[in-house]
Amino acid sequence: MRIVFNLYLLLSLSWLYGDGALYNELKERPRALLVEAIAREIWHRCKDDGPSYVEGLIAGMREADSSEECELYDSKVARKYHEAQFAFIAKTNLEASEKIFAEYSTNVQLSCVAPDRLYYRTIARGEGELFEGAESVTIHCKIEPIEGTAQYGRCYLNTFEGAPVSYRVADLLPGLAHGMLGMAIGETREIFIHPALAYGCYSNFEPGVALQIEVELVSISSPCGETPPLTEISCEIPDISKEAYEKAFHDLAIVSGRSLWEGFREISDLCSVEEVIASLKAFMEEEDQLSGNHSTDLFTQLQCLILSRTLSREQ
Repeated sequence: MRIVFNLYLLLSLSWLYGDGALYNELKERPRALLVEAIAREIWHRCKDDGPSYVEGLIAGMREADSSEECELYDSKVARKYHEAQFAFIAKTNLEASEKIFAEYSTNVQLSCVAPDRLYYRTIARGEGELFEGAESVTIHCKIEPIEGTAQYGRCYLNTFEGAPVSYRVADLLPGLAHGMLGMAIGETREIFIHPALAYGCYSNFEPGVALQIEVELVSISSPCGETPPLTEISCEIPDISKEAYEKAFHDLAIVSGRSLWEGFREISDLCSVEEVIASLKAFMEEEDQLSGNHSTDLFTQLQCLILSRTLSREQ
């Protein structure tokens, strides 16, 4: 969770109000309203990260408030979290893939190309030339993760909404190329590819994700070409437990809390860390409070005052 300041907007407001005028205006507001505006914005940005993250954030806020020499950013903590996140997501996705492909092995509606690794089913039959290897093919395809094997399921590519695309067969995923073997022009298949025959754990997609590709064969160019070998990609990853991942996430939250409250210390005369924490915990217990009036303008004014005081102190 990161509180992002719109620097241009805040500088403009700082110039418009002036430190003294803005402070006097905020000082006239009920203190509880200022506290709630800050707590509401923090909760709005971190509520999806879970209670453990919020507790870590609170611990970091207290550390920043109680110590002048508190380290605000620790690159080692951030790096350790990202490594743990990668390993945990990859492990979770791979375990889900193994379970699903074991189920595919007994599914009589699927045709097996490679046991526990590659399956397909025919959606619509074609009547044209058969694909048995080629220089290039023109296809429609829709690529998405197999349901249950990705943390952030979404469609990666869909050409059915536009024109078909031509690919060199040598550049296709091994799982896709071999899953298309025997297709007739005009045929549509749904191909299920284990991560080991797709992108493994290192790609632009999620690590360890299994793919479901709907493909329609539109045309074949130079049928004499070869199909790439069906070679598996290593899916080895560092072993990590759920507890280790959650601890790394909690440690990151502490560092984030330090950085977050360092800015709000500039307006400690308007609100204290314990007041904000108490309000934040109230939001944790009663999430429906977020449906009330959202004091975005008030929070922006508070940010503006923080920036004005920070700039004045550093001059």
